[in-house]
Amino acid sequence: MTFELVIRKTSTKKRDPKELTTVDNMGDLIPLLKPISGSVVEHGIIICLDADNHVLHTGVISTGTKTSGMFDIQQVLKMVIMHDAHHFIFAHNHPTGNLKPSKADKRTFKRVKKAGHTIGCELSDSVIVCGNRLYGMKYKYEYDGDKR
Repeated sequence: MTFELVIRKTSTKKRDPKELTTVDNMGDLIPLLKPISGSVVEHGIIICLDADNHVLHTGVISTGTKTSGMFDIQQVLKMVIMHDAHHFIFAHNHPTGNLKPSKADKRTFKRVKKAGHTIGCELSDSVIVCGNRLYGMKYKYEYDGDKR
């Protein structure tokens, strides 16, 4: 399955900074989230970033159903700690095509934000993915990659 491509680890050790993927805006997330954007089931992904917004690691943390997904908060923290992330992004797709966050999405955002704060690692954003459209929950911002 194509979403498994996201699991590849990107290490900052012994790599030229020019070769690293940098996330400076919502548009930079489109290629990182492409493998799950068209999936028929929900997937949760963590993107670990260093202080300069270089991607240290991107990994799938959950696979759900057509209408919901569950994940283990310990798995999120484990991934963030293992990759020595300065901050991170939590993302999941909505196979229904609806970008609007559900009540469960809002609760998850609060839980992940609190968990990151507990270990001193900021949640940069929680992003909902529908094709090339993204919704950032932190700033309530919609990004349409098709119109850029």
